[in-house]
Amino acid sequence: ATGLTFPPTITHDRRGYYFMMKWGNRMQPVKKYFCEGLPDKELLNDHMITYDMVYSELVKRKGHGFGEDDLGRKYYKAYYFAVSGPSLPSIDLSTLLLTIGDFEKLTLEDGPHKTIARLKLLFSSACNAPNDNYPCLYELDVEKFEIIEECGHLGCGYIPQDMLVELLGKSQRAQRAHAVQVRLFSPSKFGIGKGMLVVKKGIDKIQIPKSMIKVERSKTTPLHTNVVLVITEVFPSSRCEEMAKILRGNATAKQKRAHLTKHLSSMVENVLYAKGLSREIIDQYIDNSNEQGCNNHCHLIGVADPTSMIPEGCVFITGLGKRFLGNVFLTRYPCTEAKDGLVARQAGMNEIKTDDMYAFLHSFPFGLVIFPLCESPLPPKMNDGDLDGDLYFALWDHQVVCNIIIDDDEDFIGVETLKDSLINIGFTLIKNEEKYDGVVLRKLQENPDKYLVQGTRNNKTTKLEYFELTRDEILDGRDLVRKVISHRMKGNGSSARTQLLIKWETDKESWNSMPDIRKMFSTPPEAVMEYVLQHSLLGLKDCKWMKKFVGDS
Repeated sequence: ATGLTFPPTITHDRRGYYFMMKWGNRMQPVKKYFCEGLPDKELLNDHMITYDMVYSELVKRKGHGFGEDDLGRKYYKAYYFAVSGPSLPSIDLSTLLLTIGDFEKLTLEDGPHKTIARLKLLFSSACNAPNDNYPCLYELDVEKFEIIEECGHLGCGYIPQDMLVELLGKSQRAQRAHAVQVRLFSPSKFGIGKGMLVVKKGIDKIQIPKSMIKVERSKTTPLHTNVVLVITEVFPSSRCEEMAKILRGNATAKQKRAHLTKHLSSMVENVLYAKGLSREIIDQYIDNSNEQGCNNHCHLIGVADPTSMIPEGCVFITGLGKRFLGNVFLTRYPCTEAKDGLVARQAGMNEIKTDDMYAFLHSFPFGLVIFPLCESPLPPKMNDGDLDGDLYFALWDHQVVCNIIIDDDEDFIGVETLKDSLINIGFTLIKNEEKYDGVVLRKLQENPDKYLVQGTRNNKTTKLEYFELTRDEILDGRDLVRKVISHRMKGNGSSARTQLLIKWETDKESWNSMPDIRKMFSTPPEAVMEYVLQHSLLGLKDCKWMKKFVGDS
């Protein structure tokens, strides 16, 4: 180590709290600029103390480029451990790490790159407790923890609510907290853990599923028997709390303006396009959001069901209130393809059978999306997501979600699609003395039947509106086309008209001219379009209006 120079030290660093707690006099974070090369594996200071590097990385600072300081210079932050010196007993760093967790097994089974990723957990930053300045770093008795079996937890465990409130300082903000992202260090019981903890009723210990454990417990003499818990983030976040105020109608004008600037990202828009949404529908959603002063989308932290009652295929978005029982579109960044997003149903009283647990879920503040426990969990279907701290984009606007095209069962998880002969039927709709080109998008319910209809009003600008209509309101005395039997021409020359022999759903048969069919249906029925194409009638004068629908058919 002779001749090595010691770079500038960092006097305050919240990322080294775990090591600082155990070896405050031996740990030293340092900064080295990118242009000076990689951080040295070993350093020697002026007091002849030798340091070995534990971990290093390019630093990401908010408001700056990746690994840049205030002057825009790239730098590494490296963490060094004093292994020997005139007044220090010598310690072998590799041996020391094995007293924290079984890094040797991790390296052999998963490779050095996984070991480096797990070493990073030792330097996770601790957030401050709500309304306080002390870091959320705790040493707890090992008996306050228990290991539970994995059942779709995907990195999310549970914590008693009174314990969480006490850890966070018993403030009002602490009482609103219902989930935390954590790092756990338990050399003697389970090793090193990472993930989420969400509050759960009826437990008195912190429950850790196997998916939270990233490094197994030490196979040598454990460094300590207690569990060190580091809280890195508290949920709901301040952004979600602002959104909750908007949903309740008590947000300030400034909060509303700031919220409305957060429109759909280009990634989300591309996934929605891939799922069949048009630019007009998305623009209409943005216009409606501006009019209402509230977006119907947000980024939510994913957690595992603390009630074990949310059925497979459903989710529960906290804080939306009992009035919302619709479907929700979910995806996870980075999202680039249609398969990266899905539609799920918001669980209601019919799915969550007990009043007690239903009320418990509704006591959660806005900001979480709760996924069910099952053998085929939903998060991995969204770009390999999990529940150890992943954010999920959720959109619950009815007019947008109901227009998403369903290609297969995995696109529309837990949502019952009702088949009906009216779906995709086009017709002329008169509403509020306005004329619309109507299309039946989806059947919403049966007994009494109800359908979602998209109406396009064509005047100076094209505007989309949505209506919920019954079957009788849609048909308005019309019948549905079952099939076209034959065709003929009536008249001569320019007055010639095409007539189709139609068999209707009522089993009646009649000859109908093409102008009459156009009056009855704003878009050609599927059976009519199929017949016209098969018999090459599209070039006839009174059939040309159907050309613009050829692509759709």
